[in-house]
Amino acid sequence: MISSPVEPVYYSWRTRLHDRIALMKDASMNGDTAVSAALTVQNQSASVDSLATLYKKADAYGPEVLDNTKQIMSNLQTKAEGGTKDAKADTDGVKGNMDALQKSPDGKKKESWRERLRKDIAAQKKKSGDRWDALGKFGEEQIDKLPNEDLKNNATDIYTTALTAINTFISKAVEWLENAWRTVTEWFQKAWEAVKEFARKAVNWFEGAWNTVKRAFGARGATYLASVCSEDSEGDFTQINSLPDMESITNKLKDTDLDNITLVRKGASWVMEVPV
Repeated sequence: MISSPVEPVYYSWRTRLHDRIALMKDASMNGDTAVSAALTVQNQSASVDSLATLYKKADAYGPEVLDNTKQIMSNLQTKAEGGTKDAKADTDGVKGNMDALQKSPDGKKKESWRERLRKDIAAQKKKSGDRWDALGKFGEEQIDKLPNEDLKNNATDIYTTALTAINTFISKAVEWLENAWRTVTEWFQKAWEAVKEFARKAVNWFEGAWNTVKRAFGARGATYLASVCSEDSEGDFTQINSLPDMESITNKLKDTDLDNITLVRKGASWVMEVPV
C-alpha cells in the first residue's frame, strides 16, 4: 500500500529535445502539416510562460547566471532565425527553378514539370533533414551550458516552440510541392499561375514563421497586418482600398495559420489586430 504520493518521473530536457527535433524533422520531410498544426496548438495552449519563468529563475541565481542565460537564449534565437532564413532561401530557389522552366520551351511539357518538381521535392527534403540535425546539435550544445536542469527544461521549451515555426514553414512547402506533382496534369498548361501561387504562399509562410520565432524569444504584443479605410495611418501598414486588397490579407491570414483577428480603432484608422 502506498503511504505517500509518488512523484512523477519526467523525461530529461535532452530526451525531450531529441524527440521533438525527430518529430519535426519527420513532419517537415514528409509535408505532414497535421503534426505542425498539433504542435502549434500545444504551444499556444501552454499554461506557463517559459521565457518569463526562465529569466525569473536565472535572476534568483544571481547576475552572472542571468547574463549567461540571456546570452545563451540570444544564441538560440539567432540560430532559429537563421534556420528560418535558410528555409526561405530554399523556397526562393524552388520558385526560381519553376520560373525558369515556365519561361523555357520545356515549360509546355507535363513531364518536364514532373521532373522539375521531383528534383525540388528531393532537394527540399535533403536540406530540411540536414537543417534539423544542425538545429538539434546546436540547441543541445547551448542549452547544456546552463547551470541546472531547471533552467535547461525551460530553455528547451522555448527553443522547440520557436522551431515549430520552421517545421510549419517547410511542411507546408513540401505539402504544396507534392500536391503540385500529383496534380501536374491539371495545371501545367497554366504554369505561371502555379509559380505565382507558390511564390505568394512562400512569402506568407516565411512571415508567419519569422513572427513566431520572434514571439518565442520575447517579442510580445499584437501584430498589425493592415490599415483599413485610412489615408493617414502611422506605422508599417498595408492600405486596403478594394476587395482584392482584402482578399490578399485574407490569404495571408490563412497561409500564416492565423484564424482569429479583431478590428480595433487606432486613431483615425481601423486595423486588423492579430492576438499573439
